[in-house]
Amino acid sequence: MMKVHEEKATGKGFLVGLEPPPDTLLDSPLDYILADHFRQRCLCARLRGMAEDGTSTSDVAKPIVSYLKKDLPRHHEDEDRDIYPVLLRRARSEDEIEGILERLALDHRQTEDQAGAIIEALTAPHDADLIVLDPNTTNLMRAFAATEHRHLAIENGIVLVIARRRLRPQDISKISSTMKSRRGLGS
Repeated sequence: MMKVHEEKATGKGFLVGLEPPPDTLLDSPLDYILADHFRQRCLCARLRGMAEDGTSTSDVAKPIVSYLKKDLPRHHEDEDRDIYPVLLRRARSEDEIEGILERLALDHRQTEDQAGAIIEALTAPHDADLIVLDPNTTNLMRAFAATEHRHLAIENGIVLVIARRRLRPQDISKISSTMKSRRGLGS
């Protein structure tokens, strides 16, 4: 029995790791970002599994498509519009963060393009509940996951560490407010 079908049949792991962090965590935006990075790692694991299997089902693909369409671009906005610019202003020369942030912003654009192609493949019309993935799609899923893993390691191990040291309480408060607003939540 294929891995995707085992998950569906047992009900285990079906959405685990893809649920959004609690809204209350937005009060601590760096912690929210870190929690969302865990979601991205779970998403990558699912994409690698689908690529390995060469198939998916609509039920498995649906939360992945939803994350890629809505949550991933919003996460990138949180970083590109809120965290990175403030961090650039607060960083010290010894942090050497500018080039890193430029590279991460490029990664965001690349992975959003890849996500669009993955969404297309997972939402294309198919005969039954089983989605058969072509080699181009499985290679794309693997490439997306590899880029994201490297990207997340840099963000977690460098960017968030420096941000925790350099951002001021008023920066955190403003970032929190903007991230809440982006999600339609009041401050």
